[in-house]
This record gives sequence, C-alpha cells and structure tokens, in this order.
Amino acid sequence: MIAMIKVKSDLGGSKARYSKIAILAAMISLCAIVALSIFYFWPSALAMILCLIAAMVGLTCGITGFIFIKRSRRLLKGLFFSTLGIIIPVLLVITVLFVAFQLRGEISNFLCQERLYGLWQCLISYSESSNGKYPLADSWCDLLEEKECPKIYFTCPTEKDSLCSYAMNPNVSPNSPPDIVLVFESTSGWNQFGGSELIDANNHVEEGANVLFNGGYVEFVIPKDFDKLKWQENQK
Repeated sequence: MIAMIKVKSDLGGSKARYSKIAILAAMISLCAIVALSIFYFWPSALAMILCLIAAMVGLTCGITGFIFIKRSRRLLKGLFFSTLGIIIPVLLVITVLFVAFQLRGEISNFLCQERLYGLWQCLISYSESSNGKYPLADSWCDLLEEKECPKIYFTCPTEKDSLCSYAMNPNVSPNSPPDIVLVFESTSGWNQFGGSELIDANNHVEEGANVLFNGGYVEFVIPKDFDKLKWQENQK
C-alpha cells in the first residue's frame, strides 16, 4: 500500500499529455510525402532535396520522440505519431534511393538540361547589359564567369572533372530564330564554339546530346537528328 502511494506521488497525479516532438515528427514526415508527390508530377532537384531533408528531420524527431515517451513513465503519449515519424521517412528514403538507381540516367539527363537552361538565363542577362548581344564565342565562358554566372552551369553532372561540358554556336544572336542552336553538349573544354562537329553524344546512358535553343528550351537530340539541327539563320 505504501509502495502504491509512493508511485502515485512520484507521478504527481499528472495527466498524460502528447509529446510535441512526436506530433512534429509525424507532420514533417507527411510534408516529405507531399514533397515526393511534387517531384512525381513536376520533377525537379529542389523537390527531391526537400523530400530527403524532410525525411531526415522527421526521422530524427521520430526517434527522439520515441525515446522521450518511453522514458517519461507514462507522462507522455503519442507513440503512434513517433512511430509514423520513423517508418514513413525510412520508407521514403528507400523509395527515393530505389527510384534514383532505376532512373539514374534520366536524372543526370534532367539535371544537365537544367544547367543548360541556367546558361540560357546567364546569356540573356549578359545580352541585356551588353546592348543586346551575346558574349563573343571565343570567350563566352570567361565573359559569363565575369558576370558571376554559377560555375555549376558549365558542366554536365556526368562530367565532374570537366571545366565546361558545352560549346556555343557562333552564328547566333538574341534576335536569331528561337529554333537555332545556341549551346550544346560538346567534348570537354573551355570557351569552345563551333557546330555539329563538336557534339558529344556519349555523356548519357542513351546516345545523344542535350541542345539549348535560342528560344530558351532544351531538347535531348539523338544522333540521327543531328543533321536536322539549325545552326545558321538562313538555314532551312
């Protein structure tokens, strides 16, 4: 009887409450699912990164909440939420890694296209500050770098040791037709410029090369279609 009274005294008669960190773990894990859904419908590196960050934060909170609840002597509840905060992130990370392994070729290709689009933005910004002209073809990398164009835009993800994975078409200006080639995947080098002779079709799982057109859109072109690309304004 005395022991029972002592236990009751230790608990202080307090009513068990939900662990805030356990609830937070479940909420963050659900946010990770939302981020993964966004990546599914609108693939982007940002959505994938947000999904992984949310998953890791949710997992950390879930484990912490689980430990606090177990040590609280029944003063805390919310074991269900902390368990969700552990299980969901683990499943998400496994799913993301599996998808990344299965689609590694497509992902690297997609990131390459994003970087080419980044170069287009840098080129447009340069032209706006240079009387409507693109940088000189023989020094285009240097000039864009001077304008603080991010260095990551100059390389394809499959060529980590390359200074630049792209070459510029010297026969194009901001006023050229939108379907003319502006920048394309080429053999590794800095300030490269030229035509189809420089195209490198071996950077990705599927044979072909990403091409940035003057209109600001990027397409993956297979070798048999290289001859169909437009390199000069008067080309039909």
